[in-house]
Amino acid sequence: MTKIENTITLDVNGGNALSTNTITGEAGTAISLPNPTKDGYKFLGWYKGDVKFEETTMPEENITLVAKWEEVVT
Repeated sequence: MTKIENTITLDVNGGNALSTNTITGEAGTAISLPNPTKDGYKFLGWYKGDVKFEETTMPEENITLVAKWEEVVT
């Protein structure tokens, strides 16, 4: 049986560049998503549409996740 690898593409949505913007692995394997930074903003998490992505394993399909930010008021 051939193992299928899927890809998560990360869109930092105006944040600072990551060392890589893709994570590739076999569905069901453990993943760890980076926490990007953006000056003057707090990172709220990775989102697929309006839904926060909180999985700890590689999904069954290729997906794109977008960083969500909240402005820090000082």
